[in-house]
This record gives sequence, C-alpha cells and structure tokens, in this order.
Amino acid sequence: MLPPLLEFDVIYYFCMETSEDYSGVMGEIRTLEILDVDIKDMSKSKTEEGHAFIVDTGKKKYHLNADHRFDMERWIEAIELSI
Repeated sequence: MLPPLLEFDVIYYFCMETSEDYSGVMGEIRTLEILDVDIKDMSKSKTEEGHAFIVDTGKKKYHLNADHRFDMERWIEAIELSI
C-alpha cells in the first residue's frame, strides 16, 4: 500500500518481516534533511544478510537494507542526487 500523496523528495520506509508483508508505511525521511549516507560493513554483522546502508539526518540514523548490492548502490545514488 502506497502513501496517499507520493512526494519525490521523501523516502518512505517499511519494516517487512517477509516478502508477503503488506503492513504499510512506517515513516518517512525528507531528503533535504539527510546529511550523509554510508555503506554498512556487513562483514561484522552476525544476524543480517544482504547489503545495508545508513542514512543520517543529524537527529536520527536510519538503517536500510537491500537484497542485492546493485539495488543498494542505486538507492544511494538516487538519495545523493536528491540531496
């Protein structure tokens, strides 16, 4: 389920337990508030799989995941262009 009004300078995030999880939007991050985006070193993670990056707004850090490195890189590129 998508948010009622989709804004292009906002990242809507979800917490999905499974690929069939349709629980809806958990929150949003305005790209104008983002200070930094860093790739997480997943070699140190014992419980996570995939590829992760951290979005830092100065007030809060968001840990976002992608199944594939290519998808993560596309997200980071899009976020950096939006900033």
